[in-house]
Amino acid sequence: TDGLVEARRGGELFGPARLAELVMRHAAREPLERLVRSVHDGVLDWAGRLGDDVVALALRRRLAS
Repeated sequence: TDGLVEARRGGELFGPARLAELVMRHAAREPLERLVRSVHDGVLDWAGRLGDDVVALALRRRLAS
């Protein structure tokens, strides 16, 4: 949902670029369950609180053998 990208600190939005950077920082080294929690926690740490709905889904593409 838009709750992560629209998280605010003062008048500044977290935004899609900051979200993409946060996901990339954690995606390669964490299992999906932890990735979702790390992204949520990262946005919460930045904003201080989340005032909107937040739903996140993480998928990992499995490469063909």
